[in-house]
Amino acid sequence: MIDDRFKALKNTGRLPSPRGIYLEVARLVDAEETSSLDLARVLQADPALSARLLKMTSMAMRAGRRPIVSIPDAILVLGFAQIKRLVLALTLMQASEQRVPGFDYASFWTTSLLTALAVQELVQILGQAPADEIFVLGLLARIGHLSLASAYPEEFAQILQDAPTPVDELWLKAQELERFALDEDEVTGLLLEDWGFPAVYVEAAFFQSNAKAVPRGEWPRSLRIAHMLSLGRSLAQQCLLQTQDDDGQREHLLREAANLGIDVATMETIAQSLLMAWPEWRGLLGEAAPLRRQVQLRQAADTEPGCGVGDAVHSLHVAWAGRVDAVPEVLLSLGKQGNAFWPLSIEGFLHWPGRDQVDLLVLDWDAIAELWERLLPRFNGRRELGPYLLLVAPELPPEVESRLFETAVDARELPPLTDQKLTPHLHAAARRRALRQEQAGRWQRLRQFAGTLVEVNRDLRQAALTDPLTALRNRRYVTERLAQEWAAAQRHGKTLAVLLLDLDNFKQINDELGHHSGDAVLRQLAATLQAHARMQDVLCRVGGDEFLVICPETTLDGARTMAERIRQALLELRVPGAESADGLSLSIGIATNGAEVDSPEALLQAADRALYRAKSHGRNRVEVYQGGTGGVGLG
Repeated sequence: MIDDRFKALKNTGRLPSPRGIYLEVARLVDAEETSSLDLARVLQADPALSARLLKMTSMAMRAGRRPIVSIPDAILVLGFAQIKRLVLALTLMQASEQRVPGFDYASFWTTSLLTALAVQELVQILGQAPADEIFVLGLLARIGHLSLASAYPEEFAQILQDAPTPVDELWLKAQELERFALDEDEVTGLLLEDWGFPAVYVEAAFFQSNAKAVPRGEWPRSLRIAHMLSLGRSLAQQCLLQTQDDDGQREHLLREAANLGIDVATMETIAQSLLMAWPEWRGLLGEAAPLRRQVQLRQAADTEPGCGVGDAVHSLHVAWAGRVDAVPEVLLSLGKQGNAFWPLSIEGFLHWPGRDQVDLLVLDWDAIAELWERLLPRFNGRRELGPYLLLVAPELPPEVESRLFETAVDARELPPLTDQKLTPHLHAAARRRALRQEQAGRWQRLRQFAGTLVEVNRDLRQAALTDPLTALRNRRYVTERLAQEWAAAQRHGKTLAVLLLDLDNFKQINDELGHHSGDAVLRQLAATLQAHARMQDVLCRVGGDEFLVICPETTLDGARTMAERIRQALLELRVPGAESADGLSLSIGIATNGAEVDSPEALLQAADRALYRAKSHGRNRVEVYQGGTGGVGLG
């Protein structure tokens, strides 16, 4: 039934619909063979859209991410589907359909953009969705409202004309259902579904005005997001200059916030951050509605004189930089409320060793008015998670105020500074301090993790290069180490020798006594090698019953002496589990670098030939590679 009504709505042909480049982007995204380069090429063909897309991408990813400065970068970070949604939102915002009389387009899109920014702040506190996805959802959360106005212009204009002031959303939805058989939330959800949004966001849009009807303990993720959309929109509306002061609307907003576990001060802080960011983001809109300078959600009566600041936060480090004979009384009282306060002159603060410990810096405009462009950057108030900088100043020219916010300032208050004005900024400073502490903790954990990772990687590398049975180095290690020793020998003109050792009749031991005895023999040989090797010798098991000893700076005679000691020592050992009293025997081939042995590979091949000669001449002997002259056996 609802689908039929939606079809009828679409058949009017007057719904806000994405056109032009969005259709090409959607086609590419849906095509399996599309590459990032293909998509970037289409987007970059429209420079104006590319610039707006990068700006919107920065907004969508503004929480803790590096700036995105190119279309390929945006595609890489956000992915095809999210780029498609951002282009959808942009084309809808720039659409030029025939306007509905009485419909305030500037207020609609201003509220929508503020809602997107507000819900983005909320998910940083409450989770539930990625910041970039919730941004687009917040931006399009009331697209159903615009759709009904576009599809039925005369009827909707009449609804707006009959609406009470301020407009009551429940009354408005009731009128929409009566006249169009669909309300704006249903239309929003159906459009988002039509455009391929995830089901959880579609459900959130359907229930954004009715989520409070469900008991809190039963909220699924979609309803929590619906509550955030509703709260974000309520806060956005409070930012509009044209919104009338209404205690009922404020109380409704605060109840919504309380349902999500958010206090009043946090909501005021979010509102202030929206107002401060607005000059940067309003350029996305062709026309924008004017905003308030400050959102105050509590009445003056809500804060008792002398206790509002103390009730707000504790243990903050606050400094005044300005005329020391003009420190606001409210700041002087901070020390009595569990906070630390330092009244300093401008120069005193700039040369103060404790400035990096400040959470909130209150700056006196009258003290820097003549030199603010030179002095303000030195306060470093906008460095990442640095101190919160509050400027106490009269009304300033727009260009000066804009430059102040770009340079360092987080917020501005008109004098005189009172408890009521200061409290939201104390909360903002406390939140920034908490984020700074959290970041410091993360860095500490990251450093610990990095140290652990280095150790783990070192252990993994050791394991990868070690034979687990004998604890000697393995074949993988031989290639790397032999190349190093060869290079050192060549560089310094030294002799390098290798011994290649192979147990005699090892297969017979395994076949007759089992692998357990065979493993024990291999460990005995490894222990014998360790007992007779020098500190600089490198011992390796290169496979099966074959072992290698790399002997740096060792002459042929020295290598032969070592090999013979090893062979003799092994003869004194017995095979575990064997009835025979015969000892273990070993064949050994030796080679050194020289004229005919001109590479590490040639050195191994020469030792292998000498070992083969030892095996073929009766085993239990040492043979030395001597090129074409054969070998010398020591049995």
